[in-house]
Amino acid sequence: MRKNRNSGYDMSGNFGRSVLACLCAAGMCLLAGCGEKGSSAGEMTENAEISAEEAAGTEGYSGEAKGSTEGEAYEVSTGKAEWETPLSCTEKVSDKLSFDAEVITADSFRSGMFYQTEGHYQEYDADAFLELFFADKTIEDRYTYEMSDRSGEEREGYAYLSEDGCQICLYPTDAVYSVTSEQDYYFYGFCDIIGNQTMYNADQYSLTKELSFMTREEVKRKVLETLEQTGIYPGNIIYQAYALDVPTLCEESQRVYEWGFQEGEVDFRTEWEAGQEAYEFSFWQICQGLPVWTAEIGPLCTADESQAPVRGIYRKDGFVSLTVTDILDFETGKEYDELLPFEEIVDRISEQYTDGVDGEEIVIKEMRLCALTFRDGEGGCDLRPVWICIGELAWDGDGSLVQMTFDAVIGEEVYGNMG
Repeated sequence: MRKNRNSGYDMSGNFGRSVLACLCAAGMCLLAGCGEKGSSAGEMTENAEISAEEAAGTEGYSGEAKGSTEGEAYEVSTGKAEWETPLSCTEKVSDKLSFDAEVITADSFRSGMFYQTEGHYQEYDADAFLELFFADKTIEDRYTYEMSDRSGEEREGYAYLSEDGCQICLYPTDAVYSVTSEQDYYFYGFCDIIGNQTMYNADQYSLTKELSFMTREEVKRKVLETLEQTGIYPGNIIYQAYALDVPTLCEESQRVYEWGFQEGEVDFRTEWEAGQEAYEFSFWQICQGLPVWTAEIGPLCTADESQAPVRGIYRKDGFVSLTVTDILDFETGKEYDELLPFEEIVDRISEQYTDGVDGEEIVIKEMRLCALTFRDGEGGCDLRPVWICIGELAWDGDGSLVQMTFDAVIGEEVYGNMG
């Protein structure tokens, strides 16, 4: 387990300030004292999902699959009862570990089976991306970097700055566009930073409200059309969008400013107009009914909204920012792994964390069942079902959050997935 840290791009100098991150709502629960059976896909799920049984017809079976990256074989039974999870659970395991949790699983995932799947990263068209956003702009500066691709090979990456303050970064694994100064304004109005509980305010913005300039569905179509223009086809997706409306932007940007900035320290806006309303959106792909997390799990990174494969801000006059990374084609085999019953996963967590975290009390708040990518070191990845768990530490009195990830098939904690 590791404490949550802020994450994101660190673009210095003319390329702005760090883009900090919010820990995505991911859900969790425990064994005894559980509520009714069922699941909740949460507010993010807006596209039809596919079940494991449908994988053969929709995701391209390829014959023999590689199987688990641990190389273990699993005995799979058929004809079993429907796999279930509780909606919620409350239980005190010890003085150091308790659960007051929500469990989030997709409604379409009922078989308890996950077909062994390889992921192949789609490559974006860098020329098309540059043309799409910079066709009518004058480039002021161009920078070249040596950067590693997903297989560890060094390749060139490029960054462009236009005279009117826009930037594009074309990296081996990412494409990023932003209206730099405008992005900073929204950043300080919409603070996606769960690492700082005092400043975080994303939960003050609606995930269902429609803004006057465009509906949520229209924004989703616009983003998908833009992706297709750059050669990216995500297929079935989970989509969420915060509505950055004027009243909330004014109230929250003022509150964040008063939280602790010196006068003139940052370029800040506390008064907003209707033309500046926007959606802050994120996309995740779906594989066999599960949302796909491509985020790095490691000492410095956690699975959070800042690492969604597609994310950005869109308003009436277009994109304020857009980041595209880690979109996959799925190659699903005929072999499958059977997920542990939910009660057994809870047992494994309880065995490891009965004494809390570093001896301090922890309350598990949420758990979300996802498909996590494990890079194979050769430019591809394998997908495995995992439980992403969020816990709250009581040691410092401010409700600091921690994240744990458990393999849903073997019940072991995941400490890294980058190959």
